[in-house]
Amino acid sequence: MSATPDQILAAGLAHHRAGDLAAAARCYQQVLQRAQSHAEAWHLLGLVHAQSGDHANALVLINRALALAPRHAEAHYNLGNLHRQLGEPEAAAACYRCAIDADPAMAKAHSNLGATLRTLGDADGAIAACRQALAIDPGRIEAQYNLGCALQHAGRLDEAVAAYRAVLARQPRHGDAQANLGSALLHLGRPAEALPALQAAARRDPGAEAQIALSQGLIALGGFAAARDAAAAATRLSPDSAAAWLQLGHVAREAGDAATADTAYARAQDLAPQSADMLVALAIWQQESGAAEAAAQSVERALALDPGHATAWSVRAGLKRFAADDPGIAAMESLATTLAERPERRRDLVTVEFALAKALMDSGAADDAFAWLTRANARHRAGIAYDVGADVAHMAALADAFGTVDAVGDPAMRPIFIVGMPRSGTTLVEQILASHPAVHGGGEMKHLDLVLMDHFGGAPEAAQLAALDRATCATLARAYMQRAGADAPQGTRVTDKMPSNFRHAGLIHRLFPGAVIVHCRRDPRDTCLSIFATQFAQGQHFAYDLAELGAYYRAYVALMAHWRRVLPSGMLIEVDYEALVSDFDHAAQRLVAACGLPWDDACLAFHRTARPVRTASVNQVRQPLYGSSVERWRPYARHLKPLGLDPPEPRA
Repeated sequence: MSATPDQILAAGLAHHRAGDLAAAARCYQQVLQRAQSHAEAWHLLGLVHAQSGDHANALVLINRALALAPRHAEAHYNLGNLHRQLGEPEAAAACYRCAIDADPAMAKAHSNLGATLRTLGDADGAIAACRQALAIDPGRIEAQYNLGCALQHAGRLDEAVAAYRAVLARQPRHGDAQANLGSALLHLGRPAEALPALQAAARRDPGAEAQIALSQGLIALGGFAAARDAAAAATRLSPDSAAAWLQLGHVAREAGDAATADTAYARAQDLAPQSADMLVALAIWQQESGAAEAAAQSVERALALDPGHATAWSVRAGLKRFAADDPGIAAMESLATTLAERPERRRDLVTVEFALAKALMDSGAADDAFAWLTRANARHRAGIAYDVGADVAHMAALADAFGTVDAVGDPAMRPIFIVGMPRSGTTLVEQILASHPAVHGGGEMKHLDLVLMDHFGGAPEAAQLAALDRATCATLARAYMQRAGADAPQGTRVTDKMPSNFRHAGLIHRLFPGAVIVHCRRDPRDTCLSIFATQFAQGQHFAYDLAELGAYYRAYVALMAHWRRVLPSGMLIEVDYEALVSDFDHAAQRLVAACGLPWDDACLAFHRTARPVRTASVNQVRQPLYGSSVERWRPYARHLKPLGLDPPEPRA
């Protein structure tokens, strides 16, 4: 007795499941020789062709099955997968919707629809589809992973982190989830949490992409040597990868290795000459290196390639002053309108809004500028988890813990710490000091916080810092100096221009009795306006809401008043931005002398000093001193009332 078509089909399925595609195809063909209208045989034969790489015939065969059985959910699903493989997301999404219409409980179709909608830029639709898949099948790993990707794409990073962790709780060796978890945590400013995930991803897949991600995490933690090793490994693994060379450039840039940065950025651009991303990265490096004209040319080339490149507009805005009739203003307004309709590009929209506000501030349109600033800040603030009360409480706890400050460290260690609020003149002060031949400008170094985090295994409490014994203080001081002085010429004093080190003034005196702390001050209304008008590269979460900014500023003022009372005379030098502007020569000479340095006229020509500058003030310090930033707040006075800072604090 001969086998029936269904029996032959079952035999074909057995071969198919065992991976013997040729035997499976023969069985399905035998079925079709006997029953031309057997939809499942056409479907499965099409699936064999798809799995064999014969996509053209697969499309014909599966569509033949659907002509015979229009509500065949599995065939619609597999046709959707085929269109995804062919890079046809619109067609794939249509197929998945047909599969869901035929079988609403098909969780895998909902999951793949979510992944496809993310590709198409429909972040909300992607998230909804993935959540529906999980509602049907809570244990479906790929749906949970796709949900994480959709949330990350939409900028909902805290939710994405939770989704990836749910994947890893069930499948700890899921390499893509580990890599994406690390990336999301990096964007949230949580590199210490990100690093284990990035390391696990690199072990799972030691390719160039994983090495690049690992390098990014190591940079954020100040591990420049290891970050350089990972980036260099990426260039060896994939020597024609522009992304690998770009990352090597970023590492060299962070580490102050200008020669390597120049070479790596140039190589990246050679490999991807039509990439706007590469041109923008090059422009940023040129800007930081003082080559403003070259930076302007690079950014214009980037915008010619991609007129919607948000970061290119941001760099362009920083490189020039805008008149009211500048066509760039209208172009940015149009781009902002377009981006507002693309939820997945929320971060790009924020970047353009900040750039547009800067252009309008240049042009004198104060009210319009502040309206854009308000939108940009609110949009950014909505995407971060932050409690200003915790920062305020921590500053109060530092004052309580360091009621008195005793020096226990080696006075021969003499770093110069430049502290204050962001946008208060810290970059200008460092540039003046770094122009002195006996000083090495270290820039905004995270080394003190990183050394403390290494020791405590996380961010320490105020009482823990105050309780450090003499031996531990000596160990921490040596660890800091090893990091801070790694690239400094022998015999030079090193500046550390991390503004937030104002929190650690008491600890700095304990660790480094020979150190100088230069406290930069500026009219609080000018300071806070400049902060509110800046999109910071990372951190500074207090900056994006005027009431929170005011609360943070008041807590900073109170803490600095405490340090002023308890630190020994001569250790805390206070430099007023307005004094620098009104009587620069005298103020600069006083600053240099207070740091224990002989006078050098090079300090007066700070804007000519050739060194990379990597702060929001990068463009200003390349120009001779000007006074237009003094009382800049006046046209915005009515908008700044939520700060609660009138009148300004008295100057000591």
